[in-house]
Amino acid sequence: MTNEEIINTFPECEKVHKEDIVDVVNRAFDELESYRQIRNLIYAECEKIWPCPEYEGDGKDYHAWCDHFYSKPFYAWFDDFEAEFRRRKGYKRTFKEACDLAADIWANKIFGWHLQDNGAINEDHAGGFWACALGTVLKNDITKDISEDVVNKFRKLMSNYYKEWCLYVDKKDGWTGCVEPYCDYGPNCALYSILIEAGVKENNADMICPWKTGITIDEKDYHVVVRTYKNQEYI
Repeated sequence: MTNEEIINTFPECEKVHKEDIVDVVNRAFDELESYRQIRNLIYAECEKIWPCPEYEGDGKDYHAWCDHFYSKPFYAWFDDFEAEFRRRKGYKRTFKEACDLAADIWANKIFGWHLQDNGAINEDHAGGFWACALGTVLKNDITKDISEDVVNKFRKLMSNYYKEWCLYVDKKDGWTGCVEPYCDYGPNCALYSILIEAGVKENNADMICPWKTGITIDEKDYHVVVRTYKNQEYI
């Protein structure tokens, strides 16, 4: 599809027309790193023209807005737009390279110096700045004593885990399923098991992982997606 075809097939309504999105469609191909960013970009542009109404009374205006922007035609248009974006940009890297990169990012965040942030680091209360400060001190003190052999083994294990599409097997009950490595305030089962297998002590594994962090490999273009509190980075 050409840019013009994408623009001309945009689902119009009385308030937002295809002429309104010409510039943003053209900018998407020049400025965006991943196809996943397209929807937020388009929605932000459309909301400048037709802001989402407050839910008042019977909610008629609010429902009209939602019925348009979250409709099957709109989703279908996004699918075509994103497919064309991927066709032009191609794969970011090979799958193996993506797995190695995801493992490297985890290793750097876990074993390197890292500021713990639960999203409230700028708030002056026990669960805000002071919790983040204490978590940061504890994490970075522990990682000083972890050997390079452990770090390198972790990188290898984590890369292999991604290469198997995050297939997790519970050693206790045999449950098998896809579990992407993630840390809220402590690592999930997948991340924890890899840390232990790499040689991290059990009483340390819960304290050294970056809070509110997950890393995903996008199978459609092999971008590595790093998710932190209310933020996503496409690498």
